[in-house]
Amino acid sequence: MATDRAAQTPCTPQALRTRVQSALEADADPDALRALLREVDALLGVLVDRQAALRRDITEALDRYQAPRPEARARPSPVQAKATGTHVRALVADESASACQALRVVLQGLGCTVECVADGQGAVDRATQDQYDIVFLSPTMPGLDGLAAAERIRRRETADRRLTLVGLASTEEPAERKACLSAGMDECILKPVRAHRVRELLERRCGLAPAQDRAQAAPSLAPYILLIDDDPNILRGTGRVLSAAFPEYRVETADNGPEGCALLGRLRPRFVVLDLSMPGMDGREVLRFLREDPQSAGTRVLVWSALPEHDPRVREVRNQGISHLVHKPNVKDLVARMGELTAETADTHAPAAKGASEADRPAATGRARGPVFNAGQALESTGGNVERLRRLADMVLQEAPGQVDSLRKALQAGDAEAAEQWTHALMGDMANIGAERARNQALAVGSAVAASDFAEAHALAAHLPDLLDEVRGVLAQADWQALQA
Repeated sequence: MATDRAAQTPCTPQALRTRVQSALEADADPDALRALLREVDALLGVLVDRQAALRRDITEALDRYQAPRPEARARPSPVQAKATGTHVRALVADESASACQALRVVLQGLGCTVECVADGQGAVDRATQDQYDIVFLSPTMPGLDGLAAAERIRRRETADRRLTLVGLASTEEPAERKACLSAGMDECILKPVRAHRVRELLERRCGLAPAQDRAQAAPSLAPYILLIDDDPNILRGTGRVLSAAFPEYRVETADNGPEGCALLGRLRPRFVVLDLSMPGMDGREVLRFLREDPQSAGTRVLVWSALPEHDPRVREVRNQGISHLVHKPNVKDLVARMGELTAETADTHAPAAKGASEADRPAATGRARGPVFNAGQALESTGGNVERLRRLADMVLQEAPGQVDSLRKALQAGDAEAAEQWTHALMGDMANIGAERARNQALAVGSAVAASDFAEAHALAAHLPDLLDEVRGVLAQADWQALQA
């Protein structure tokens, strides 16, 4: 009992060090050493907590004593700025030049003034020296990353000037989104960015006036599959399976009910894969929210749960009209049932990407098929501006060979983390310029890496240079005037 009390109330580091040295010199028995180890672990926990508390106190003190500069002028709110005709000013910080350019053209298409930097320190300097309405930060920048940059920007802000900070996530991992929010960012969006997602963000955060055609038209469902589950392993693994099986749909994830409802309102997904037994707001409450929201009418729900059929919660959702229910962990049945749902809605909700059917996916060690260039998808990335699309395509195709080389080196070395990063970068860049066939090939490489099949991934990646050449050939012969029309 004495040992337990000592472990719960650690002594000072100096006293504990003396006791450890004495025990080692006396060749203490294993039980005594284990008791000392528990005390060391407990002391480390206390020190970590104290360090976090000190850091918080210092940050709060900096916020209190950070006086506004005498020459600083009051800045109108974003809504007032739009009312007086001032443009929204945006700063983009991303280590990828093509990702910066892609977001730049979207923002410029929405009437924003945009500046770009390639590192976190540059973002901190610009954001604190100039006046912006919104700052986009990549968490993975070299040197000072986007997370640290967000923390520094928040510490230097004054009470009358708070920027909107948005994370640019490169993966769908819930941990990346949480890290962005914990660093002080307001939101996190997934790369490659889409024009309608950025517009919706600016409408909410910066007072951008909604488009008249959107205000008048009935809401339409977007080509998304929203996966809601509190298990991070399921979000990661099942999300990858759904992305590989249905590349014509973007898979988004939420690890709790409230976040799922927020994404339902923002994305208006065509399909929802929903877990029932989540803490707090469970799947039944999410279903009630969905049914009460007129904007989500027509969204199809597939319940994905480990609960048995005789469980009252399963009977309840059955009574609500949910006929599509798959029991965990049967991923094969989940994909089959989702295939049935997508086939049922194919006639009325044809996805914008037409080349991602089963016939377009590459067989093992084969080439992807489908359209080499999807003009509609590409123009969406540039807000419909053909000249911007041409410039973006030139930049992406200049960078792509280097990305492919880095991907193949990572595969040769068996470095799954690096291979996933380069695969995500290629997928995003190819999607931004409408290179659908090359994007599908990169997706297949990523699926093979996720399955730890490096031989297949390497064989699939070997076709990427030829697919890039196909894109160059198609764009060289494209009728750009017809696209503009």
